[in-house]
Amino acid sequence: FQSTNLGTYKIYSESLRKKNHHINKIRSKKPQHAEPLSSGEVLSPEFYKSVYVRDVTPNDGEQISDVRTTPWDNGGRPQPAIVRAYEDGKLRGKIVDAGCGEGENCIYLASKFGISSLVGFDFAEGAIVAARARVAHMLAARDGALRTVPEFHVGSCTDIARPGSPLLARDDGTEAAQFDASIDSGLLHCLSHADSVEYVRQMARLVKKSGRAFVGCFSTANPDPWQNPRRLSEDYLKGLFCTENGWEVVDIQETWWSRPPARGSSQGAFCQALWMEARRL
Repeated sequence: FQSTNLGTYKIYSESLRKKNHHINKIRSKKPQHAEPLSSGEVLSPEFYKSVYVRDVTPNDGEQISDVRTTPWDNGGRPQPAIVRAYEDGKLRGKIVDAGCGEGENCIYLASKFGISSLVGFDFAEGAIVAARARVAHMLAARDGALRTVPEFHVGSCTDIARPGSPLLARDDGTEAAQFDASIDSGLLHCLSHADSVEYVRQMARLVKKSGRAFVGCFSTANPDPWQNPRRLSEDYLKGLFCTENGWEVVDIQETWWSRPPARGSSQGAFCQALWMEARRL
């Protein structure tokens, strides 16, 4: 993870902390639920699949990221929130990455101590092809960067825990929740409400009892004009990750979410986000 990007993130985080200290004083005088629970357009599944369709095939030795980037490509770097969660000791053991895209967060974690296995899934086949190609390139280089080899599967977050799913399979042939934690780096805010509910329930079938779900999503604190994806509020997250769906929210923090410089806003190449931790009941 490049130090320059992390340094910029820390500067943004400090400015957000000061801003929130001021905003919280104002919000305390407002009626509850003054902000919408969520807002923004839900793009079609076909759009998300289309951005991973490659016009050309990488040549030998060419990085997949050199061929084409997605609108949310972060230069192959992990999200700062993922880095912080690992450094805080919250990501250990078996990890599943929901909506893994081209695998940058999985690949980052695969280079770290304490991670015993990594599985990423995405419903865009092109994303999984790219993720597997990145790992294959690293293995061919034999530079020892990977301490564990991530697996990547094509699958939808609304049926990933169906009977027969490879993410449920155990060595003895039975099926059970396998994972100590799940990470979501910008998947939830792309879903409709109905799909969000089913996604949360599916993840409850993958994560072990007392395991954790970590979610990063764009926040309703982002100002208008705003088109897509959805902006979500703390109350919205609490309503999704509830007892009925198999979860209990442990913590929600305001943070900055890294974006490609070309898609930066008036706030720069970061936008306001929420980072949630929930416990599997």
